[in-house]
Amino acid sequence: MENRQQVIRRQAGFTLLELMVAIFILAVGLVSVAAMQTMSVRSNGFAMRYTTAVALAQEKIEDFMVMPYTSLPAATQVETNLGSNRNYTRTSTLQANTPFARTTTITVAVTWQGSSVRFQTIRSD
Repeated sequence: MENRQQVIRRQAGFTLLELMVAIFILAVGLVSVAAMQTMSVRSNGFAMRYTTAVALAQEKIEDFMVMPYTSLPAATQVETNLGSNRNYTRTSTLQANTPFARTTTITVAVTWQGSSVRFQTIRSD
């Protein structure tokens, strides 16, 4: 029959060092996941702002496209405080007879917090 010390030695278990290594590996994994989540939230926020800017630009271009050609404005238009947060600025520039006679180049730029998006199209008579 085995004595008590032999039974205790054969029992399987983890040492303190093994537990510390496992906790360290787990901590590195959790920190990586947290960093990835932070980057994901930041990227989603930018994508939302970019989508809003594109929608504002497209809206203005569509307004110009349905307008009678003779009613198109000749000056640059600047609109501020657009969007749900009122932090977008839209600048519309129309250049008559560019690039050809009886055409107008329409450029719409939307800016917000250091970023911008710019679209351009040509409309003919």
